[in-house]
Amino acid sequence: MKAGVSSTLPHLPDFFNIAVACCDRWVEEGHGDRPAIHHGDEVLSYRDLQTRVNRLAGGLGSLGLGPGERYLIRLPSIPEFYAAFLAGLKIGAVAIPTPQQLREKELRHILTVAKVTVVITEETLQAFRGRAARSGRTLRF
Repeated sequence: MKAGVSSTLPHLPDFFNIAVACCDRWVEEGHGDRPAIHHGDEVLSYRDLQTRVNRLAGGLGSLGLGPGERYLIRLPSIPEFYAAFLAGLKIGAVAIPTPQQLREKELRHILTVAKVTVVITEETLQAFRGRAARSGRTLRF
């Protein structure tokens, strides 16, 4: 063992959810208005991010995605990517982020081997928004 390195591990909680640590905790501690994501001219606060994460987590759950199940995210580096990533983790699912440059053969391989049950793309987000608009509701991610 190296000098100055402890051989004991820090106490780890029995349950830890990264989405709670990245969003909910900040809002609960009174920092909801602080910036969480900067994207071009858009600035998302922790409260805004929490709202998007919770809405998307509910949508993913309604699609049948649950703990331990895999979902693929194929989005550019936009605020929706981070919301989609954290939303799945919040409900215990396993995120598989992929680059948009993958060819169909590579993507098909990942979908099959990983046993992906839900795919999130820009098109699926637009479809969710369109379905909400047709029903007279507004859906924002």
